Amino acid sequence: MATETLKRINVTFPVSLLDELRRYVPRRERSKFIVEATEKELKQRRLLRALRDSVCVFFSILYQPCQVTPQRLQRVVSPANLEIVLDGLLAQPSVGE
Repeated sequence: MATETLKRINVTFPVSLLDELRRYVPRRERSKFIVEATEKELKQRRLLRALRDSVCVFFSILYQPCQVTPQRLQRVVSPANLEIVLDGLLAQPSVGE
């Protein structure tokens, strides 16, 4: 998060979680802490989606290898993850290698 424009938002927390946040994170570091936690969670969710898409592609190839085309991959894999999935497939050795 280099020199990105910032925007103030209101967020509702469970009281117990807010108390814990206040206990462990100093006042002037809380926004940064919440932003970093959000970035970490979003990265994990993107990776999980890419993994799910990869599994869909794997089973498509496994059960119907002749029918896998880039156009069909685009229908199975989200556009943001298509490059990740294709890179992963190209890096895998072919059957029998």
